[in-house]
Amino acid sequence: MESICLKDFTPWNRWDHRFEAKHGLLLDTDRTTQRRYWFQENNILRIKCTLLLLWAPLNHLAMTVKRVFRLVTAYHFRKVKVMKNTFNPRQVRPYPLLNRLQKQGSDLLKIAATPFLVIALELSALYGIVFPKDGRKLYASVERLFFSKCNMKAIDLLSRKPALTAPCFQPEATHHALGGDTQNGNNW
Repeated sequence: MESICLKDFTPWNRWDHRFEAKHGLLLDTDRTTQRRYWFQENNILRIKCTLLLLWAPLNHLAMTVKRVFRLVTAYHFRKVKVMKNTFNPRQVRPYPLLNRLQKQGSDLLKIAATPFLVIALELSALYGIVFPKDGRKLYASVERLFFSKCNMKAIDLLSRKPALTAPCFQPEATHHALGGDTQNGNNW
């Protein structure tokens, strides 16, 4: 995942459209940061921003409820880690108190940061309806800011790892959120 700089939050940008023969993709290059994004038509970007405007609060509300439940039930203090790839499947791996406290504190900080995240994502999605390419860039920058250690895979409901809500908005994107064709930026 690419790093964040102040130029990533520039509200008005100039864009170049370029075909990259290496990957066979049409790309939008932001002249401010020189980052390359998948080319997506403005109408498609507006629809995606509208859907993200509706999806982001619900997604983050569900994650917050999950984290609050973990705090209330002291999940990290009751959890037992079982070692994998051992002859005895019930062999327990040590899970020190400090690690448990760190996980509990991490959940607490994520709960406190969620309102700011949702507001920033909502404003960038609204901005994306009016200025699609710039809104896409802002939405991707906010996601990278809050989920700096996040993987770039599409949303996997069975995985407990955090995933981006709009991976196709990221510079040098590799996935669509709903698993669409990666050779076409206008997919889902």
